Amino acid sequence: MREAPGRDILAVNSASVIRALLRADLVDDLRFAVVPVLPGGGLRLFEEGLPASEWRLVQSTALPDGAIGLHYARD
Repeated sequence: MREAPGRDILAVNSASVIRALLRADLVDDLRFAVVPVLPGGGLRLFEEGLPASEWRLVQSTALPDGAIGLHYARD
């Protein structure tokens, strides 16, 4: 996919799609919004058995609503 012509792929709010891409080692960039609300459940984004990879924090941003935006890139 990386060598194919075209633009980047954006996966938003789909833990199952993002997990599949992580398992296939096809993710180069992660962006999170950490929201200070505890809903009490939900799907885990990072599951056991994912390939090991290292990430570096590119940017963190405090958002007006109290959330924090995090941008990680693969090393």
